Parts: sequence; structure tokens; C-alpha cells
Amino acid sequence: MAVISQHIKNVVDYTTFIIDIFAQESKISMKEAHNYLRTYGGLSFLRQHYEAEHCENPEYTLQALKGICRRNGGGLAV
Repeated sequence: MAVISQHIKNVVDYTTFIIDIFAQESKISMKEAHNYLRTYGGLSFLRQHYEAEHCENPEYTLQALKGICRRNGGGLAV
């Protein structure tokens, strides 16, 4: 059985936390939020910028995600 590093667990926990908040604010399911963020670059942004973003206020991260997704063709009105 593989052991997951603490860093990977932290990244997964943070990403799940942000997806949950995004879903609640957008009034969509977690699955829909995940798919939207994956399709329009939000998950890639979270992965690439985890070290900085996890120290920020989640509202700042959500605003960044909304802008990134909009620039990449996302049309979700959030």
C-alpha cells in the first residue's frame, strides 16, 4: 500500500476545500464545480500556485479562479 506524502494530502485537502466553497457560491454540485474548474483552468491554477494560494484568504483565491475561468471561456455567472 502506497503512503501519501503529507504535502500531497495538504494539496488535496486545500483543493477540495476551495472546490466546495466555489460550488456553494455558484449553487452547483461539487462534481459540477470540479468539472468546471478542470475544464477552464482553475484546477491547474490551484496546482501550480498552491504554495502561495493556500496562505491567502479563500475569497482572494475564489476571485482569481473566477477570472481565470472567465478568460478561458467559462461562462458560469458566479
